[in-house]
Amino acid sequence: MRVSTLKEINRIVLILAALAWFFYVVFQSRFQEGFMFPMAALTAVILLILVSDTRFRRIRTAALVLTMATSLAAGGFSILVAGKLDEKRVLKARAIMDSVSKALLQYQIQTGTLPECHWDCMAEKIDKAGFWTRKIQYWDQGRQIVEPMYRIPPRDLWGCRYHYKNLGDLKFELLCSGPDRRFGTRDDIVLRSWEKEPSYNLL
Repeated sequence: MRVSTLKEINRIVLILAALAWFFYVVFQSRFQEGFMFPMAALTAVILLILVSDTRFRRIRTAALVLTMATSLAAGGFSILVAGKLDEKRVLKARAIMDSVSKALLQYQIQTGTLPECHWDCMAEKIDKAGFWTRKIQYWDQGRQIVEPMYRIPPRDLWGCRYHYKNLGDLKFELLCSGPDRRFGTRDDIVLRSWEKEPSYNLL
């Protein structure tokens, strides 16, 4: 096999490896824009170096090694930070749903009914009735966090809409899609009014 052919194969392998690493990091970081854009920029630089032809091969090789090392470090950091960020977002989503549930139960006691509409309409009704406390509380690593929240958010911290279901017989269910942004999966966060303790489908 000629040297030039071997170099082309190595170049193709590196291109495929760079693309595979990019998509792996994007998937593991839950498609969060804050991690996607830097990784996309690093991957683009790697691809530009790989497809470029220059006489300064040592500089090209050094730039490629440096960029790939940076990409590996940044990718690993992105995956780690995304996981920690998701943990905090889950805590906050749970706190929001807990507060909404308590407001709904107060609404039920006062009116004898529950809103029969979607999340936004329900949120407006319990807010106008004065049952929304305008704050949320949760525990994070042994510390009690109290955050002001003057309105009930329509979307969770992953950008997906919360769901409210009036199931009849004064029962309701609140749902959040969780970190994967899809309903009906293992990391959904589900709160059911008829259970003594909030039940979360987070495994």
